[in-house]
Amino acid sequence: MKSSNKKSISIIGTVGVPAQYGGFETLVENILDYTNGEVFYQVYCCKTNQKDNRQHSYKNARLIYLPFKANGIQSIIYDATSIIHALFTSDELLVLGTSGCIILPFVRLFSKRKIIVNIDGLEHRREKWNKFTKWFLKLSEYIAIRFASIIISDNLSIKQYIKEEYKKDSVFIGFYATTIHE
Repeated sequence: MKSSNKKSISIIGTVGVPAQYGGFETLVENILDYTNGEVFYQVYCCKTNQKDNRQHSYKNARLIYLPFKANGIQSIIYDATSIIHALFTSDELLVLGTSGCIILPFVRLFSKRKIIVNIDGLEHRREKWNKFTKWFLKLSEYIAIRFASIIISDNLSIKQYIKEEYKKDSVFIGFYATTIHE
């Protein structure tokens, strides 16, 4: 639930925190590390088999567990359910990835909430997907870009792709890896 008069932001599209999976989870860790206390975060997490080890909060963020996997075909239901739930509990939504964005046209009929989407990579171009899956991923990307309040691109190639493919601007926020040289 929303906490006092703080702005509330739901983060959708990750396996969850603490980060143990990938880049989006690490991004969420960093967001939570650098919060100034003026924002209340809730992070959607996928179901784990370790029910006894689930945390209810992490770095002052509320963790919400859903009974779906965050990856694969279930990611569509996972993200869509998270988006719908977040509309009732948050002022803004940060959606990492596009699979659940297929419901954004419906969401926009009922809500003017700020929805920020990081489209991630060009999933529809990956060889591992069949023709139907590629079509669905491209459609989800299109819908995400059309109905998001703000689009984030995390590398310059994606930013250029969005501009050329959709004639839309995106906010570039690069994620840089640090290397140590001896």
